[in-house]
Amino acid sequence: YNGQDALNCIENEKIDLAILDVMLPDTDGFSICQRIREKHTFPVIMLTAKEE
Repeated sequence: YNGQDALNCIENEKIDLAILDVMLPDTDGFSICQRIREKHTFPVIMLTAKEE
C-alpha cells in the first residue's frame, strides 16, 4: 500500500483509528497525516522503523 491508497480508503470507509507508517513508498507518512487532519479527527498512530 502507499499514501494514495490510504487516502482513498479513508474517503470510502468509516475509520475509527489509523496506523500510519512514516516511510511510505510514494510519500512520507507525515504528509499523509497532515492531509488526514484537514478533514478528519480520528486518532492516528505513527509507526517507524527508523532508529533516530
